[in-house]
Amino acid sequence: MTSAEFFSPRNSKFHIVSEEFINEFDSVLCIEEMEKELNIIKIDGNQCVNKRNLFKECRTQLDLPLYFSDGWDSLNDCINDLSWFPWVPEKKGFLLIIRNAESLLRDQEDDLSIFLEVLNHTIQEWKKERDYGDVLIPPTSFNVVLICKENFIKKLNEELLKIEGSEFHINAG
Repeated sequence: MTSAEFFSPRNSKFHIVSEEFINEFDSVLCIEEMEKELNIIKIDGNQCVNKRNLFKECRTQLDLPLYFSDGWDSLNDCINDLSWFPWVPEKKGFLLIIRNAESLLRDQEDDLSIFLEVLNHTIQEWKKERDYGDVLIPPTSFNVVLICKENFIKKLNEELLKIEGSEFHINAG
């Protein structure tokens, strides 16, 4: 994995990183430097053990608009149409980093696949040029990094394989 992967819309995908590789990941990304060029959103899976808490964390970390309602359709609409987002033209895309992904929706495991589908839809949508009438948004990178314990990687792999068109890369031992 190189930091250049996060700037190309056509290379946008899920990146699964084992906790054991976190130091390597952090050194490759140089988050402080990347924040100058990417909109970086950080979510802690420990704060998202159920759907209600996930929506609360998304509302806070993404600074979702007031019309966001705690539901999958609303989350999908908000992150696929980021016209409300404080757009910084110099930034080349989005990087969503979810640490402690093994805790993500652990109290409502069936919802994990829905959340991953929403994120995959976002990745695919942002790869395309988007025309909002008075605003034309070029293809934009949107990558999702899931950092988790080694024993959760198999579960994420299985879930992502079920999602049509999902692309992912695994960094593990």
